[in-house]
Amino acid sequence: MAVDKKPDSSSGIYPQYKGLLKAVEGLGFHDHLCLIYESPEEQFAAIVPFVRVGLEREEKCVYVADDNTSAEVIEQLKRGGVDTAAAIKTGSLSVITKKEAYLKQGYFDPDWMIRFLKEATDAAKAEGFTGLRVTGEMTWMLGKDPGSERLIEYESKLNYFFPENDALAICQYNIGRFSPQIIMDVIRTHPLVIYRGQVCRNLYYVSPDEMLLPNQGYLEVSRLLYNILDRERLEELNNQSENALGRVEQEVEEAERIGKTGSWEWDIDTGKAVWSGGACRILGLDPGMAPDFKEHLRFYAPESARKLEEAAADSLKTGLPFELDLELASSMDGRRWVIARGGVKRGVDGRVTGLLGSVIEITGRKLAEEAQKKINEELHYALAKVKLLSGLLPICAYCKKIRNDKGYWEGLEKFIREHFGAEFTHCICPECAEKFAKKDIGMA
Repeated sequence: MAVDKKPDSSSGIYPQYKGLLKAVEGLGFHDHLCLIYESPEEQFAAIVPFVRVGLEREEKCVYVADDNTSAEVIEQLKRGGVDTAAAIKTGSLSVITKKEAYLKQGYFDPDWMIRFLKEATDAAKAEGFTGLRVTGEMTWMLGKDPGSERLIEYESKLNYFFPENDALAICQYNIGRFSPQIIMDVIRTHPLVIYRGQVCRNLYYVSPDEMLLPNQGYLEVSRLLYNILDRERLEELNNQSENALGRVEQEVEEAERIGKTGSWEWDIDTGKAVWSGGACRILGLDPGMAPDFKEHLRFYAPESARKLEEAAADSLKTGLPFELDLELASSMDGRRWVIARGGVKRGVDGRVTGLLGSVIEITGRKLAEEAQKKINEELHYALAKVKLLSGLLPICAYCKKIRNDKGYWEGLEKFIREHFGAEFTHCICPECAEKFAKKDIGMA
């Protein structure tokens, strides 16, 4: 492999272009790009990783130098971590000039140059490479060599070549050295544009079927008018979509309010959490100062907060969902409960990126359950009393004391008072009154 394995050397040279490095890694065969740059730093921040990635993928890499010398190009590649000596020795990398490519015949012919690329692609694959990766400094056309005026024709015809061949290319344009008209045509002939560290899909790209037609001035007017019309239609559709989205959000908000439900989402990388209106209402969150997941645990009773934190950690570790009945922190409204459900969310690559879930208020259900529990306990106590009364009570035939379930004898009044909650008022029945009255006067 003709790449020096120093870690991230190209991103180290150009730290502000880390996003560009990732985008360049996403390019593949059939891509046709233009790089419009203003400085050497901006130029090589795109080109160095472009070549590095090609070598790592065992592609044949060709660099056509012009604005820079071959030696300057090789030095820039070395600084980016490319083992240029090994790459050139094995034939993986060629740094050539315009006279070895575009002007090899002494003049420029778009059709000949495309055949040249086709032959180079086929030869690369025959040599064991996976395909061809080309980049060229397009300042060669400023030399006014014969045929250079056919540059845009060539760029447009390349859009027939690349889709059918295992090749890709970046055409490099120093914006300070080309006229605005040339740059405009360059933009029109490239499906992808690299500008200021961004790889962009080109909204202004024109297919070769249209670009190669005569009367481009008339066609450009037609394109502009249709673009204006399309923009207006898109704006109208966007407004309709926003209105529809607003209605949906209102309906969801109302459904959450009626159902006493809410939803939430938490992102691991950013640490930020998003709470629906229903979740904010149930948990008592301020929608304008939504906390992250850990901070929101303070809105639960301590034991419930601990359970939820543990369940979330387990879900992130195992990928399994969770469901808990939890009590919220005390409030002026009294005790409140929710069902908290959650599970992991994943990115397109399958990596766990966070959690998402819902909360459902169940305070009414919990209060009803507690009330039912109290009724059941009272009923159980009452049934126990009934069972006690319906059984046989050991009672003394003389003093009328009752033996309790612990084996102790106690007075009748005390037994009834403790087991049935009854109190006694003492009086004399008519028969006893008559009996004891006679006894008192000696008539018994």
